[in-house]
Amino acid sequence: MYCVIQEIERAKADNSGNPKSIETYTHDDDGILYHGYMYSDDRFDRPIKKAYKISIQKSYRVDGVVKKKAYTLGTFGYYDMIKNWTWDYILSDDLRELADKLDVEYDYLYKLVSDKFIPIRARIKKEFQQTDEYISHSKNKEIVSLHKNEKKKFADKWHCNESEYNYCYDLYGNLVNADYLEQVKLNKAKKEKEAEQRQEWNKWFSGATTTNSYSEDEQALLKKFYRSLSHKYHPDANLNEDTTKEMKLLNKLKGEWKV
Repeated sequence: MYCVIQEIERAKADNSGNPKSIETYTHDDDGILYHGYMYSDDRFDRPIKKAYKISIQKSYRVDGVVKKKAYTLGTFGYYDMIKNWTWDYILSDDLRELADKLDVEYDYLYKLVSDKFIPIRARIKKEFQQTDEYISHSKNKEIVSLHKNEKKKFADKWHCNESEYNYCYDLYGNLVNADYLEQVKLNKAKKEKEAEQRQEWNKWFSGATTTNSYSEDEQALLKKFYRSLSHKYHPDANLNEDTTKEMKLLNKLKGEWKV
């Protein structure tokens, strides 16, 4: 029993090469430019028509005559051989089923195939890494990866959505809207101040009791607190922000304070 990898020629070339470049664009979002990118429709040609038919062959005798039976695992194009899914496909349940059918260990078949497949794949990957397609696509992936990392760091730093980055910077990290960046910074400062206020209020409110043990002066002061806070967090005064949680807390405290 042995593995055979037969090199064959296909009639047509593979036309699914990687995009040649990255294209940047902007679109107007209510007067503010959003800076995005996309891969170009223009793709690299893949002229090599070679393919590789992988099979397990078993010899046996019938009336003293040696015969062979082939069990095909798949046929893969030249450019498929560089992709991770090809090896995963070969090692799928089909290989286990073939091992059971041939009454051999899976590891035995695995070694038969890998000893033949891995050197061929390594050679093809080395060849492909010398092509303009590989070099260009690697650079493009590096640019996109850096862009995504910068967006994440930006969102973590300024406590905002990653998309906000695209209003401030382009694909290459160039600042394109300093005013918008300043607004992002101001929004962070505002959120931090409001969070600090809520923390102080929650800390103070946690000491409130359900019994009406306040003096008249304290009662008047609590009523003043309630009116001030309910005005601050009323939905009509916060059209662009959800203050449901704040109003629920205030309504709860209204009952506890007897105001």
